[in-house]
Order: sequence, then structure tokens, then C-alpha cells
Amino acid sequence: MLLSFRTSSLIYVRQSISQILDQIIFVLREYTNLQVTIGVSELCEELKHIPEFYLQARKNADLRFVINKHRIIYPEDARHFLKQSGETLIGKEQTLLDALKEGKEQSVLQELDKMFTLIKRSASMGNEVLRARYMELLMILVKFMYDNGFVNSQEIKRIEDVYQMAWQIDSAERLQTRISNLVLQLLQEIDKQAGQMNRVVAIAQEFIMEHYNEDITLGKVSGIVHLSEGYFSTLFSNAVGETFKEFVTKVRMKKAMESMKKEPYLKIYEIAERTGYASTEHFSRVFKKATGVSPNQFMRSVSK
Repeated sequence: MLLSFRTSSLIYVRQSISQILDQIIFVLREYTNLQVTIGVSELCEELKHIPEFYLQARKNADLRFVINKHRIIYPEDARHFLKQSGETLIGKEQTLLDALKEGKEQSVLQELDKMFTLIKRSASMGNEVLRARYMELLMILVKFMYDNGFVNSQEIKRIEDVYQMAWQIDSAERLQTRISNLVLQLLQEIDKQAGQMNRVVAIAQEFIMEHYNEDITLGKVSGIVHLSEGYFSTLFSNAVGETFKEFVTKVRMKKAMESMKKEPYLKIYEIAERTGYASTEHFSRVFKKATGVSPNQFMRSVSK
């Protein structure tokens, strides 16, 4: 619409525009059951600038995606959302991912809100860029699910549903609600799998404690709990607080020191064999690194 007024009084023009557009919105809603969003441009004082101000009004109307729709969006409403240009989310997601790993719902939702705020700053770049930012957020969540073993057909279906929705709806609020619900469902799955994974780690630790004198490898133990080496290694480290190799070494050194105290007459090579080391030299190096003294020094100290 192109409206012309005989006065340049901003107050009069604004009042007149509001009356006209409010009436249009009312009539469309009452008689055609249509709800519309109307974008308004700044005042245009020269005819040659009409195309430019038309695009401004259209761009303001497009902001219905981030501003409540079914309303009039004036220039000052648009400026509130267009103060900053859009920013990619890549590189800003770590705090959200850390909160997800810890399973802290409140922290996750707070970080998610920060992501939504960053996304809305893309409004000045148009709806296509804005939706692309939401796609970035979804891809961040998908990568987290893959990296941490939370991917199943049901979760992927939920992601696909939200992905499709992002290109069909005209409300950021609805899309953000769907993404928030998806994250809450993911948190429930994390809690559920955390119990299962704790049992997996417990099985692995029990196997190591019972077979520390054998050739224990990451591949062997991950095969016992039916997980890939990479995923099991990450899972074990996160749950125990040390790497798989560090845990095995700690168990073996503890058993070696127990043997030295109980049977001080044993030879170093015998203790090495009892704790899973084929090489006496290797055992001695590992022992000194772990305890600060050589096996011989330790044996002399406990035999006094």
C-alpha cells in the first residue's frame, strides 16, 4: 500500500496509519478469517525513493518470523532486532555441548536461549539466512548425538521433523519451542543411557581387575562391552576421570606393590609377569614413572 498525507507531522501520520491498518486487519480477520502481518516503512518524502521504501516495508513484514506475527511492524520495531548482523553459531556451541554432556537441564536451556538470541540477530539478513542459522543449531545437536552415541531412528526422525518445519513455518517462536522440546527429549535419553553406560564401565573395570595379569587391550575390552574402540575410550575416560591405559596401569601398579609387600622374596621379572608385563625393563620404567622409585628401591623399603 502507498499512503499519502498532506502533512509531515509524524504524530498525525502515525495515528492515521494505525487507524487504517487496524481497520484492514479487523476486516480481514472478521470477514475472510485471515490474519496478516503488515510492515511499515519510514516516511518517504520523494517519489524516486518509493521503490527503496517499498522494500523496507516488505523487509519489516518479513520480520514476523522473529517478532510476534499478526501485527503491525513499524520501523522502530525492526530496528530493535536489526542492531547486529547475523553471526554463525559455529565456534560458539561448546558451552551448550558441555552442559548437554553433564545432563544439566537448567544450564542446557540457558545456553539454548543464548543460541536463540544469536540466531535472531540474523534477522537483518533475511529469512533464508535466519532459517539457515536454525539449521546450524540442528546440525550441532545431530553431531553431538552421533559423537556421544545417542543416535537412533526415533531421534533422527524428530530432527527431520524439526528440519522440515523450519522451512515451512513463519514463526521463530514455534520453531524454538520445537527445538527446545527436542533438546528436552535428548536430555531424557542422556539420563537413560547414563545408567546403561555406567553399567558398561563397571563391567570393563571388573574385567580389568580380574585380568590385569593378561594382555589387556582397548580393543579386547571394548569388544567385550560391544562398543567401538573410539566411543568406549571416550566413555571410559569421561566416567572414570582417566584414560583406559592409565586405569590399567594404576591397577597393575597397585597389584605389583601388594605382591612386593606380601612376598618380598620374589624376583622383579616374576612380579612383572604377574602384573601383565612381558618385559622386565618395561615394567621397571612404568613402575618408576608411577611411584617415583624403582622396583628394587621399593622392595628394599618394604623389606626393612
